[in-house]
Amino acid sequence: RFCAQTLEDETSSSLPSYILDRDEVREHIESTCDEWYKETNPMVTSERENQLRNAFLEATSSTVTSKSSLEKDRPNDAVLNLKQCYQIIFTDAEKEHLTYEYFLEDWNAYCDRMDNVDTGHDREGMTFAIALDFLNEMQ
Repeated sequence: RFCAQTLEDETSSSLPSYILDRDEVREHIESTCDEWYKETNPMVTSERENQLRNAFLEATSSTVTSKSSLEKDRPNDAVLNLKQCYQIIFTDAEKEHLTYEYFLEDWNAYCDRMDNVDTGHDREGMTFAIALDFLNEMQ
């Protein structure tokens, strides 16, 4: 409820007054905007997902050679460091608005939420799947 009705007293003939819950209004506006942006301008389209997959595969192909054979067979499971992820995940236009420092703040907030879910993910880097989830969550 955005407003709570309050009555001065039951015998009063005055109209009821309402108190606006600003926190509820703010949360409603933020969630409505988040949903609208996800629907009208999603960060992760099928085209972008393919571009990210290819970029992750390319970035991991050079580092996978020194990894175990299991990781060589599954390059999507390879973890890239956060600087590499920042360069791969965001376009130049997005980087103009999201500096690396802000990206790290978002990443730490994402990790805090994931810690509550207890996924056991690595805070020092991302896999392709985590990068996609991060983009979807942080849009």
